[in-house]
Amino acid sequence: VWDLSTGEEVGRLRGHGAASSARGRADDVSASDSAVSQAVVKCLQVEDALCVTGGVDSSVRVWDLRRVEEHEVRLKLWAEQGHAEGERMGGAIRQGQSGASASAGDSIVVEGEDGVLVEAPDPKDEFDPCVSRLEGHSKEVTALYFDDNCLVTGASDKTLRQWDLNTGQCVLTMDILWAISNPSTAQALSGVGPSSGGGQADSMLSPAPSPRFGRSSLGVGSSGSGIGYDDLTMSMSTLSASGAGGSGGNWTGAFSYPTPAYADGSWEMYTDFVGPGALQFWGYALASGSGDGAVRMWDMRTGQAHRTLLGHTAPVTCLQFDETHIISGSLDKSIRIWDLRMGTMSDVIKYDFPVTALQFDSRKIVVAAGESALRIFNRTTMQQTPLLTNGHLAPAERLRYMDRYAVSGGKDSVIKVWTL
Repeated sequence: VWDLSTGEEVGRLRGHGAASSARGRADDVSASDSAVSQAVVKCLQVEDALCVTGGVDSSVRVWDLRRVEEHEVRLKLWAEQGHAEGERMGGAIRQGQSGASASAGDSIVVEGEDGVLVEAPDPKDEFDPCVSRLEGHSKEVTALYFDDNCLVTGASDKTLRQWDLNTGQCVLTMDILWAISNPSTAQALSGVGPSSGGGQADSMLSPAPSPRFGRSSLGVGSSGSGIGYDDLTMSMSTLSASGAGGSGGNWTGAFSYPTPAYADGSWEMYTDFVGPGALQFWGYALASGSGDGAVRMWDMRTGQAHRTLLGHTAPVTCLQFDETHIISGSLDKSIRIWDLRMGTMSDVIKYDFPVTALQFDSRKIVVAAGESALRIFNRTTMQQTPLLTNGHLAPAERLRYMDRYAVSGGKDSVIKVWTL
C-alpha cells in the first residue's frame, strides 16, 4: 500500500498463501520457503478504504486499508521486542501456513537473520486489515470486480462467482464451461448483422446505478490507421480442438497459451482463463472475457450467458463496457469495439504487440499493448498518442486511470504515475 503524495510505502497486506499443492508447514523451512515464493496475488481492486484481492490460494480477501498503518506499527513493535528481526533489521515478515492444521488458518511467520522461521502471535484483532476471507473457488482467483456490496470473481476453475460482501456468502455460480458447451442457449454474435437481443441487454442496464469504479476514467490506444499488424500464426485451434472462437472444443484441462512476443522480445505462458481485467458488471449485466477468445454477457438474475461476442483469435485479457459499447483487448494484438445496440463489432484497433490492459471513457481509450509506453487513442480524431517520457524500462502490463492521472505497473517491477 503506497502513499501517492510521498511515494512511500505505508504497509503490506499479508494473508494470501501459495496454491494448495505447494503449501508447506511453518516448521519445515524448505517447504515454507517454497510456499512463500509461490504465494501470488493475481488481482485486486481498491475503492475508497476497501481493497479486495484474489490469489493463487483460491481465496478472496477483503481488507480495510485504514488499519494497515497501525497493523504495521504493531508488527514492528513485536519484532523489536526480541522475538525476531523485522524486515528493516534484515529479516522478512512472511506469510506461511500454520504449523498446526489446515483448520488453524494462516499465520504470520517472521524469518530472522539466522534463517529460523518464528511464528508471530495471531494478529487477528481490531487492527488486522483483513476483515473477511471468501472461499469457494477450487483454483486460483484471477479476476474480480466489485461495486457496493456485490462482488464477482473469476478463476482458473472456469467459473464466475457472485458474492455478498455483507455476509461473505456466494450467492450465484456461473459456469463458463457450460456456456461453451451449450452455445445454442446464448446468442453468438460474430460482428455481422444486427442483433435481436438488444432489448434484453437494455433491460439489465437501465435500472443500474452509476458504478463507483471505472466509469469515468481511462484511455490509451493504438491508431486505427494500421500499424503493420500481423495476425497470430497460432490460431485458436491450438487452444481448442474445434478452434471455433469459444463455441466448441475441450476446455476442461489446464489452460495455457504462449503469448506473442512483447516489444522487448520476451514472451510467457499465459494461464489465466479469466484475465485480470476481463470482468465487469453494471446493474444485472455482467461481461466476461475468457481464454477461448469469447466475450460473454451474463444475466446476473439467472446466471445464464445470453450473448456471446466472437471475433478475437486469442485469449481475451481485458474489457470494459458502458451503456452502448463493450471494448475488449486480447493477446491477438487488437482491441475490438462492440456496439451493444446493434449487436455488431463496430471497430478493430490493431497493435504490434499483445494487449494486456485497457480503460476508456467517451473521449479516449488507454491501452497497455506490450510496450514500455502506454498508448492513448483519441475516439474523436481516431489518432493515438504514446506516453513515452520517463516510461517503463520493460513492457507496461497493468493500468488504471482517474481524471487526469493514470497509474501503470510494468514488467520492470516499477509503478509509474502519469499525467494525462
